[in-house]
Amino acid sequence: MQVFLDIKVAIHAYFESIKFIKHHHLHKLFLSSLLVYLCIMVISAYLIWLGMDFGIDLLLNIPFLSKISNWAKDYSWIVTATKIGFYLSSFFLFISFYKYLFLALASPLFAYISERTAEIITGKTFSFNLIQFSKDVFRGIILSGRNFLKQLFLTLILFIFSFIPIIGWLFSFLILIIDCYYFGFSVLDYNAEREKLTAKQSRLLISNRKGLAIGNGLIMYFSILVPFIGIIIIAPLSAIAGTLTFYKHLKK
Repeated sequence: MQVFLDIKVAIHAYFESIKFIKHHHLHKLFLSSLLVYLCIMVISAYLIWLGMDFGIDLLLNIPFLSKISNWAKDYSWIVTATKIGFYLSSFFLFISFYKYLFLALASPLFAYISERTAEIITGKTFSFNLIQFSKDVFRGIILSGRNFLKQLFLTLILFIFSFIPIIGWLFSFLILIIDCYYFGFSVLDYNAEREKLTAKQSRLLISNRKGLAIGNGLIMYFSILVPFIGIIIIAPLSAIAGTLTFYKHLKK
C-alpha cells in the first residue's frame, strides 16, 4: 500500500537529513538549534506536568467511567486489562499534549530551519521578511492549535474506548498513529506555506500522502521516549527531513 511506502520514505529522509547537514556544513545551525530546543523542552515538560494529573483525575470522575470502575472491581482480569489500556492511553495522551505545546513554542525555529533547507534544495534565496516570517510562525501556531482540537476530540473518544479490556489496547495505539500524522502534517505545512499554498490546499496535498506525515511524526514521537536528548536532537532533523520530503515527493 502507498501509505506504508510513504512511511518508509519519510523515515529514510531522517537519514538523508544527517548527510544533508554534513554535506552543506550546517553544523552550527544544528548545534545552536539543540540549545534552543533544550530550553523549549524543559518549559513544555514542566507545563504539561502541572496540568496532566488534574486532567486525568477530572476524567476519572465522570459518572459513566466511575460506574464501570466500580462494577469491574469484582473481576480481576478486567481490572488488569483495563489498567493496561488506561496507562497506555494516558502515556500517549501525555505525549500528545507535550508535542503540541513543544510545536507552538518551537514554531519560529522550525520555520527558520525549514527555510534554510529549502534555500539549499531550490537554489533560491528567501530574503528575510519580518512580516512574512511572522505570518509563517503565526500560521504554524494556528495550525497546531486547530490540529490539536481535532486530535483532542478523536483522542478523548479513543481514550474512553481504551477502557474496553483487551481490544482497548488497539484504541491506545490508534492514538499514537493519529498523533504521528498531525505532527508530521505540521512540519510539512511549513513548506506549503512557503510555496504560497492556502491552508486548504496544504491539507488536501498532505492528506493524499498521509504516510509521509505519519513517517515524519513517527520518528519524532519515539524520540520523546529518549530522556532529555531525544527530542532536542530529532527536532531539527525532523524539520530538515520534512523539507526534503516535501520538495522530493509533494512539490509539483
